Amino acid sequence: ALPTPVGKVNDFATVLTAEQRAALDAQLADLERTSSAEVAVVTRSSLDGRTVEGYATELFNTWGIGKKGRDNGVLILVSVGDRTMRIEVGYGLEGVLPDGLAGAVIRETFRPRFREDDYPGGILQLVRERGAWKVEDFD
Repeated sequence: ALPTPVGKVNDFATVLTAEQRAALDAQLADLERTSSAEVAVVTRSSLDGRTVEGYATELFNTWGIGKKGRDNGVLILVSVGDRTMRIEVGYGLEGVLPDGLAGAVIRETFRPRFREDDYPGGILQLVRERGAWKVEDFD
């Protein structure tokens, strides 16, 4: 069964401090306010044998990330125990965040931090640097 969302930051693996969750939530709320794009961050301890692609797609669709009719959502999924992650992008944002860019973000931002077991650092850096995914690009 899929978890129930608790907000924009869903730290089910408890890798973030309360301060980190609050900072991420504020940044994501600001991005949504200024662009209408919805970004959700989800950490899991395990995907229980499921593929990261399948889990991300199901979670993205079940939670309905993004505005209806605009399909402008982004899911950042990190599975700590499986040492994997995925950025799932709604069709309405594929021009802004195509698969190639999402892959580059994973390779350049997440993997170096994750190799050092710095999951919070990778997530925070992504949102800080890439969440500067120019807001105007999301319009």
